[in-house]
Amino acid sequence: MPGVERGLALGRAKPDAGFPPFYEHMAARTALLVGDRERALELIEGIMRTHWFITPAWLRLDPDFTALRNEPRFQALTR
Repeated sequence: MPGVERGLALGRAKPDAGFPPFYEHMAARTALLVGDRERALELIEGIMRTHWFITPAWLRLDPDFTALRNEPRFQALTR
């Protein structure tokens, strides 16, 4: 998925990029849109280790992540 990875690289390369979790959040949503659940989960797991507004409760409610609701890794993140 070169588009997602390129977007992440560009976002991280900006010296004034104050919100790297934002780029990872958008990349996770994009990964889901193109059907790459594994990459989306990797990105969400990384986001959960940062200071960002996404919480387990948010993940349970956010319709962007509906496609992951039956995934065991996702369920573990939302407990």
